Amino acid sequence: MKLSCAQAMFIAGEVGDLEAVISDAGGKHVAVLSHPHPAYGGSMHDGVLSTLSEAFHSCGVRTMRYNFRGVGLSQGHYSGTQEWQDVVSVASYCSRPEMFIEAADSSSSGPAIYLCGYSFGAGMTFQALVRLRSLYPQLADQIRGCLLIAPPLQMLPPPVETLPCRTRVIVGARDHVVAAEDLENYFGSHNVTVIEHTDHFFVGAQESIFKSVEELVNGS
Repeated sequence: MKLSCAQAMFIAGEVGDLEAVISDAGGKHVAVLSHPHPAYGGSMHDGVLSTLSEAFHSCGVRTMRYNFRGVGLSQGHYSGTQEWQDVVSVASYCSRPEMFIEAADSSSSGPAIYLCGYSFGAGMTFQALVRLRSLYPQLADQIRGCLLIAPPLQMLPPPVETLPCRTRVIVGARDHVVAAEDLENYFGSHNVTVIEHTDHFFVGAQESIFKSVEELVNGS
């Protein structure tokens, strides 16, 4: 595995430029990581996102972390309902064939993309994902998988009959914000991993996060 290096940038969004950092692990694919609730201090520098980034790098996948509108140096203002558009903007940027030289050489359709989010970011990620097939079909074809960490049930759209792509969910057994049983009912218990002895902040759950990322990337 190549040692990752980070590059700061800005990506054009629906309401202005979004502050972002891409970390290059030397692979052809990229994971878009969305942070927790802005009103509670969430940003792309969140510790769970750092663990996610390390986990994807260990699998040879590059990562793109970014700040939602109104966070850090990102333009615009917090909405609470429209941040799914930010997920789409960042994923669209990552989908271009010229994004990575290797991807442009190997496939005219650009790199494969993993969509991932934590808490608020997970809710917005899934809202974006269920809209892709109808609104952005070309981008939808590049989504290889989705990993949601503790998505709040109230932020999720009405249940869909078939998940848009391979989707995995992680939740702590002691989560005080999200009930594991509710997520199992929504996504199906076979798609949800319940981590014992951890809560909404996933302290001590790094190994479980790494394992879930590895399973998503390897298709297991």
